[in-house]
Amino acid sequence: MCRPFFFAKPPRIIQFIYVPNFCTLVPCYRYTKPEPMQEFTPHNDLEQQLLDAQQGKLGSETFMTQLLDHQLFMPVEDEASEIQGFQRSTKANPLTLEDEDGTRVLILFTSPERAKVFVEDFPAYRGGLLSEFSWILERVGSGIAIAINPGLEVGLDLEADSVAQLVQMNAARQQGQEPQTGA
Repeated sequence: MCRPFFFAKPPRIIQFIYVPNFCTLVPCYRYTKPEPMQEFTPHNDLEQQLLDAQQGKLGSETFMTQLLDHQLFMPVEDEASEIQGFQRSTKANPLTLEDEDGTRVLILFTSPERAKVFVEDFPAYRGGLLSEFSWILERVGSGIAIAINPGLEVGLDLEADSVAQLVQMNAARQQGQEPQTGA
């Protein structure tokens, strides 16, 4: 099920959600029918794989497994400091939004450059962390959904159930076990 998030600027693009029962990426239209996709030029391997998965050139299960090893950019709240780029706190407060059902959604991007336009509407989130998706999943609480590249042509929405499945798959992989897919 695809639910709209409350964004300051609603995205008008096709997003994709991971459906664990079918292990496919399916289109999800947010707000209004999107305008035709503009040319999306991948800037890194993750963006190329995401584009390939959306175009059906890469299997969704393969993509989701490979996603665990890729670095993602997580916007975090940046304290005001007289020293540019210096954060006094040792605890990161990531950018999360709530959807219409109250589900918290962690916002991630495939690179810091892809986040620039989106975080303009959230001035407290000037900082960020680059980390492997597997590390992020180890720290995600239950009931959290994830949006990768919200507001961009090539992105991915993971419902809370899909995130929970990825957390389990990642934990099994970390322990050297064969990950279980499907519901």
